[in-house]
Amino acid sequence: MNKIALLVLYNHRYDKNIPIIEKIYEGKFSYLLYSRNNCIY
Repeated sequence: MNKIALLVLYNHRYDKNIPIIEKIYEGKFSYLLYSRNNCIY
């Protein structure tokens, strides 16, 4: 099975969007990564 990651880049802190994005893309990507100001979390 192939593993594919989704990387979401933010210009500002949008922590409230993380659960929404996770709900939309759950099961479609192996990993969901979020980056803001050169920090991946």
